[in-house]
Amino acid sequence: MVNLIGSMKTLHFTLLACGILSCAFTATAQTINCDWFTVTSLEPDTFDTNSTLINIQMVGGISDFINYPVIASVTDCTGDTVATGGLWFFGQMGGSTQGYPVSLLQNDACLPLSIEFVYGNDNFETDTCILTFDGTNLCELFTITGIEPDSLNPGFSNIQIQMDGDPFDQINYPQVMTVQDCFGDTISTGILTFFGQLGQTTQGYQVTELSDDICFPITVEFFYGDVDDVFPEGNTCLLTFNSPGLAVEHEQADSFSVFPNPTAGEIQLSYHESTNGKVYSIFDGTGSLVLSGRLSDTNARIDLRSLPEGVYVLMVDGRAKRVVKE
Repeated sequence: MVNLIGSMKTLHFTLLACGILSCAFTATAQTINCDWFTVTSLEPDTFDTNSTLINIQMVGGISDFINYPVIASVTDCTGDTVATGGLWFFGQMGGSTQGYPVSLLQNDACLPLSIEFVYGNDNFETDTCILTFDGTNLCELFTITGIEPDSLNPGFSNIQIQMDGDPFDQINYPQVMTVQDCFGDTISTGILTFFGQLGQTTQGYQVTELSDDICFPITVEFFYGDVDDVFPEGNTCLLTFNSPGLAVEHEQADSFSVFPNPTAGEIQLSYHESTNGKVYSIFDGTGSLVLSGRLSDTNARIDLRSLPEGVYVLMVDGRAKRVVKE
């Protein structure tokens, strides 16, 4: 059973945006087809406890418009009809996500679901799409943006996970369960530290300390529960992160120092003479190389003015320093 994540989507009442007459005659069956629509999530209907909302995203722009869309029926993996819908909206614009109410879906619905979606074109001719939803695409909301030491808890690291979606999207009791290296060996485990996370936020999840000699890519087992425990089984996503530099600092006598840090322009490196002539590399939070060069003396300067504000990892001779660009 794959969990379905609830999400709160803004309902787009297109009459308020531009009125029926100005919007309803811009799309044709030839320009808009079933590929334009994606079921992004299911959620409880907060206004009607006997209904479930099926959120459908439509690509395109505000000049693209469908008339009188409705979910006619929902069938489960066995072909049985498990929900029906009714007409609630005059239309939907391109570039929007709209929640369509159907009769209440049970938590144990057999996935994947087949959703009969009906809409009208500019001539009020009806087109029908069979959309599917199996819950697996929900893991695409989550991205690992970086790894860093836990400054408040020595012996632990934080895995930064970004959650996309809408600001009203919420997951309950998220946790990194395990971290595996490129060989499939478990190299770290996590603990429950948060009650939830909202869409469009980034949160650091605590795991036992990760060293700087990890074999990448790593695989992170990320678990979360659905809002309001509508689907209490929870869901597990396997997230990958391929970074050539882990932002875990080890202060050693022959290491290097960086100042000023944070900086709005240049940074100056001070390091042991044996590092002279070494190549430096700077990576962003996704692990992409953004700057590199060769160190020429014991107090080299690196100009960061071309980089946007953010947190970077500076690598010199296998050692890493975190650098903040303001």
